[in-house]
Amino acid sequence: AVIVQREQVGILFEPENAGALLQAVQRLDHDEQLRQSLKENGPHAAERYDRVVLAARMLEVVERVARPERA
Repeated sequence: AVIVQREQVGILFEPENAGALLQAVQRLDHDEQLRQSLKENGPHAAERYDRVVLAARMLEVVERVARPERA
């Protein structure tokens, strides 16, 4: 849910709730501005939260922390 912030990169709806899914799809169907915003912002979020990118960042942190301090 943190990734999907205020409908900037997606629309949240309650899991296993067909009615909520239908409302989200209908909203996308009727709101051109929202569709365009999601289209533009979605790929940037996908890159930011890519597993490979996150793993590389985590490895950098671990390596930095594990390095002995230099005097």
